[in-house]
Amino acid sequence: DRLKSEALGISTVTAGAELRNRIEGSTPAIFRKNGIEYNVRVKLTEDKQDLKKEFATTFVPNQNFNMIALSKVAKGEEKVGYSQINRQNKGRFIAITANLAQGGQLGNATTAIEKLLATTFKPPVGISYNFEGQAQDFKDLIVNMAVALGLGILFIYLVLASLYESFITPLTILLALPLAISGQGHVTIGQGTYIEGHASIGSKYGIVEIGKNNRISPGAVLGGPPQDISYKSEPTKLIIGDNNVIREFTTLNLATSKGDGATTIGSNCYFMAYAHVGHDCKISNNVIIANNTHFGGHCEVEDNVVVGGMSAFNQFSKVGRYSFVAGSSIVNKDIIPFSRAQGNYAVIRATNKVGLLRNGFAKDDVANIHKAIRIIVMGSGTIEEVLARIQSECKTSPQIEHLIHFIKSSKRGIAFQRHSASLSAETNSED
Repeated sequence: DRLKSEALGISTVTAGAELRNRIEGSTPAIFRKNGIEYNVRVKLTEDKQDLKKEFATTFVPNQNFNMIALSKVAKGEEKVGYSQINRQNKGRFIAITANLAQGGQLGNATTAIEKLLATTFKPPVGISYNFEGQAQDFKDLIVNMAVALGLGILFIYLVLASLYESFITPLTILLALPLAISGQGHVTIGQGTYIEGHASIGSKYGIVEIGKNNRISPGAVLGGPPQDISYKSEPTKLIIGDNNVIREFTTLNLATSKGDGATTIGSNCYFMAYAHVGHDCKISNNVIIANNTHFGGHCEVEDNVVVGGMSAFNQFSKVGRYSFVAGSSIVNKDIIPFSRAQGNYAVIRATNKVGLLRNGFAKDDVANIHKAIRIIVMGSGTIEEVLARIQSECKTSPQIEHLIHFIKSSKRGIAFQRHSASLSAETNSED
């Protein structure tokens, strides 16, 4: 009753605020901790929040701060209405706020909301929506970035047009600058891997798995079909480890279905420009392959191998750990671990002493390995006799055991030259 409320000095705003405080409480203070603000809300107990039950006991202050019973100026009627009406530009609006869940992305969230509002929850006629806050800022950022990109391309076009005095040539140049082509077929790329322009990754049928922190240079082709006429588009794999450097125009092919179906590259390898690794090859860790070196299918390279440039490896060749193959070598047989090989066709020349010492081998171990390799290189007996001499004359160690196992398991044969007995006797006396 407005007349009664005016007579008693009660404002309708004050009465409404008192009713809201009874139901929702009030926020008289803010608590701050570690830069985060928390609202402090004061509320009545639940049994006192029932306005219908407690209407008669509700008091409101008048202009003189005297408490007047609300029942003297008003009566309670149960109805349904809005708890709050917000207005903007002479129209009502409802603000819906939300925070992103852990791992959520703002762009994906706004896109999903727009899709729902366009299909499942289509607003009635006359009702519109728009995003505010960070969502609107994000949209504005995308628009500004697109405008900046467009202006940048236009600027480059105008510069090229003035340089070439043509409107056609700049278009040709700009259209000939594609980004890295990634994602053909099934491709997985690990975090931190950097792919430069003009690289091609994957093929229509193959599966390519690339680990973390690799660097892939322009022109590299990874996961292309194997160069084997028996390949019939089977879903074979190329698997690449972590921290590899793959330089310009290197080609790493998918496997065929003849082996385990995977070409594998380890971690911490360096492939220089124009290197080629054929189908079903197994390249281990810390391998360095210099320019224009080519591996045929099914080759195996163990850890810490260094291969010089312009070398070629027959299919099914195997290269042992910590070995060094000199440049321009043609390898058609297996290169034993810890050795240096060179030639056309490549043969074992000596122990890779420098490589072993650089990789932290003790001098005694290097001397022991060197003794075993001298028996192989300078000896004149059969493989069985050479292995028997190594076992009897060399100190047993993990390196010697691996060397013997490598030779015994060789399928293509060991790349070494035979020496006559007299030559063996002369050279064995040398250091």
